[in-house]
Amino acid sequence: MTEVDTSKAIDVSISQDGGVLKTILKPAEEGALGPPPNGYEVTAHYTGTLASDGTKFDSSVDRGQPFKFTIGQGQVIRGWDEGFASMKVGEKAILTIRSDYGYGESGSPPKIPGNATLNFEVELLGFKEKEKQMWEMSPEER
Repeated sequence: MTEVDTSKAIDVSISQDGGVLKTILKPAEEGALGPPPNGYEVTAHYTGTLASDGTKFDSSVDRGQPFKFTIGQGQVIRGWDEGFASMKVGEKAILTIRSDYGYGESGSPPKIPGNATLNFEVELLGFKEKEKQMWEMSPEER
C-alpha cells in the first residue's frame, strides 16, 4: 500500500473529529447489505500499515484467513469499531486511524510505535447476527 490520498476521505468517526477517515477504493454494489449493527459478527480482510512510512505490520490477506470480530463491543481498536460501522458488504476502503482511535501513546510493540497514525486497507466480506453463548440465552432460546 502506498501513500494514502485523504483528499476524498470521509470522516466516519462518531464524534466527527477526524479520528477515523475513510477513503473508498471500491464501493459496495447497489443493494449490498450494511452497515453492520452493533453486536453483529463482522468478517473482513485487512492490511495494516504505518502512515508515517508505509511499513506493513499485519495482514489477514497475507495469511489467507479473514478476520472476525463483534462490532461495537471493544474487541478491536476504536477506529475499527467506528470505521466498519460505516461500510457495506463488498466495499473496499482505506481507514486512516489517528493514534487515539488506534493504539494510543503506548502503541503495540514491537511493530506499532506510540502515537502512530495507521492506514488499514479493509474489505467488509460479510456480517451476521452473533450466535449467543449458552449463558447469554433466555430459557426460551435454549
